[in-house]
Amino acid sequence: MREGKQNFAQMSAEDLQSAGARAEKDYNRNPSNPHAALKYAQILRTSGAHQQALGIIEPIAQNKPDDSEIIAEYGRSLAATGQMQNAIIALNRASEMNPSDWKIHSARGAVYDQIGQLPQSRAAYQQALTIVPNEPSVLSNLALSYALSKDLKNANTHISLAAAQPTADSRVRQNQALIAGLSGNLQQAEKLLKAELPADEAEQTLASLKSLLNHSKSNRSWAQLRANQKKNANAMVASSNASQQDEDLNTASFPAEMLDEPNSSKPQVIKAPTWDMLMEKPSIKGKSID
Repeated sequence: MREGKQNFAQMSAEDLQSAGARAEKDYNRNPSNPHAALKYAQILRTSGAHQQALGIIEPIAQNKPDDSEIIAEYGRSLAATGQMQNAIIALNRASEMNPSDWKIHSARGAVYDQIGQLPQSRAAYQQALTIVPNEPSVLSNLALSYALSKDLKNANTHISLAAAQPTADSRVRQNQALIAGLSGNLQQAEKLLKAELPADEAEQTLASLKSLLNHSKSNRSWAQLRANQKKNANAMVASSNASQQDEDLNTASFPAEMLDEPNSSKPQVIKAPTWDMLMEKPSIKGKSID
């Protein structure tokens, strides 16, 4: 039985680096050890080394096709490297083997969102919510899914419920700011951003949001939101602080569906929802995939 899971996405950069060094030593000691490979791959993905993480987990997944945790991590790593169709296959396989793992369902939802299959994404989120009602990361991902289809009423309903949960983290509140801004409530968006981000990042994100809203009458603005979301599919749309990243599938500066990997880059445009539960934190403040 594996030792308790760790949420690497919520570690500080320093702690993550230390954990990575230990995991690398354990892995190098015995690369065929599934547990050592899994832990090392998770840390690599969380650190943004997506291709390297995939290289570590892929051979283990081939040797352990009936291990749902390993196949799920393989799916997250595939998603982090932009291989969405293969990621869906792996994550669906993992969910069949372990249908009670809500994080896998949430990760599936995040990936389905990124390839534009919204009915499937929302069904996956609902599956997760039947297991963990009112889980803020899932509600946040679902809210971002509605935002992508311009259903801001449902987006606001779900993000408000997510933010009201005692376990809601900074990514959720940043996603709340994003949706508030998209709904035209820039005052609330500014208040939320300044409470969650350093002043310069809050101002930059707010400026990007205002720029996006200036073109809100054009379909191009929403197309840009989706394009940015796909571009950052492996990052969480949140701050670059690794300690604020989730362990699902994840992006970098503005919340998005949580996928689970910290991204140190700072996009010049508003960050699309990260994919929360894909990587136990998509990641991406934004949607999570962890």
